[in-house]
Amino acid sequence: MSTKIDAAKKTTAAGVTIRTKKKIVAAVVLALAALIGSSYWVGKSTEKTFRENMEEIARHGGKVTITDYRRGFFGATARTDWVLVGPEEESITLSFNHSIRHGPLLTLPATANIRSELMPSESLTALLVDTLGGNPFGSKTPLTIKSTFGWSGAHHAQITLPKFEIPALSWGGLNGEITVNADRSILKVKVVMPGLSMIENNENQLQIGRITFQTNMRRAKGYEFVFTGTSHLVLNKFLLLMTENTGVTHGFAFENARAEASSTLKNVALNMQIRVSADSVAVGGKSETTIDKPKATFLYENIDPRALETILRVAQNQNEEELLLALAAQAEALLQRKPVLSIKDVSASGPEGATTGNFRIAYTGDGNLDQFSLADVVVNLQFSLPIAPINRLLEEQASQGYTEKTKEYVSMINAMINSGFLTEKDGILSANASLENSALSLNGQPKSLEVLQELLELF
Repeated sequence: MSTKIDAAKKTTAAGVTIRTKKKIVAAVVLALAALIGSSYWVGKSTEKTFRENMEEIARHGGKVTITDYRRGFFGATARTDWVLVGPEEESITLSFNHSIRHGPLLTLPATANIRSELMPSESLTALLVDTLGGNPFGSKTPLTIKSTFGWSGAHHAQITLPKFEIPALSWGGLNGEITVNADRSILKVKVVMPGLSMIENNENQLQIGRITFQTNMRRAKGYEFVFTGTSHLVLNKFLLLMTENTGVTHGFAFENARAEASSTLKNVALNMQIRVSADSVAVGGKSETTIDKPKATFLYENIDPRALETILRVAQNQNEEELLLALAAQAEALLQRKPVLSIKDVSASGPEGATTGNFRIAYTGDGNLDQFSLADVVVNLQFSLPIAPINRLLEEQASQGYTEKTKEYVSMINAMINSGFLTEKDGILSANASLENSALSLNGQPKSLEVLQELLELF
């Protein structure tokens, strides 16, 4: 009796095992089919996004062509050509190879990873040889871009340019990151360039230290080209030397330069601000002038964002005539917003004294250009600066053979002093001018508008 029962159990167990195996195989097949099918769907979506990105670049003035796109189940390869037009309409074509991995599992948490490499070509090599005197990259890839596309449509890219050294040029490379959200309304950028130096005749002719650039911008709601947010640029060192045929060397250098830009949209008015500063700036040749702690703030307030949007849309076509027409067409809309342009908190110090200044011009009219008058403009200007470095630069310019040009500058300064626009006291040139309700005041003294016309003719 027990023998028959054991045999029945074995038969039943064998039957369950076979059925279980069939279920497992079926489940695996279904899983693979789902994986391949979904990956194929993701691949189609990735190709669509890839092509849309290229089209968007082309719409903004670029010339990009997808010459090949081969899609598989878990990846794809593509090739694009980018045409860059330089001076005198000379063009160069840059070709990129793209290796694309996509699929719901292979690239989690992203839908696709793309590695794009700039391919060496005869035209690129010729350009490098012509501008740098040789091809510094050799067998290296000149440019690599690693892109990641999120499931929501967000895009993150890492950009790398390798460092190189050739006899006259040393380049520290470049690393950058760009992040864009799904609807392209948020843009974050960070770029770091360790440095660059160019040597000629055993001397540094150009030296650029570490550069860091960051921006965090958001598209204003309802606009395509108007963004608000902040940007920062830091350059810790810059040196430029230029030697003329006469053997005279001119130089320009600064330490720890910074620029901070911000834009805000408030009450349907766009405001922009740029602050610039540096630890020191050196200018000159034999008699070099060093300026300590220069800084200034530039403001452009009450901008009409719709008018600006129209101008920027035309500007992307890179047609100067169309841009001028757009500026003329939008001039009244911009003026109706009563814009204000300011340069404030200008200051610097040098061996001969300090320089300070402020400037503001505001439009107060109704935007009707046909009835524009000086009464629609309010201008305020104050500045003071030492005259000694000006005299030194003029003397140096004269010693280099620019005698006539020096005489023109001296005559201009004397004319401004004689008109009352400038005053000279204790080695300091200063000005305090205002224009309001068509009334001109220079250094506290009322002046006729004819004096303003004479001043403008000096320039």
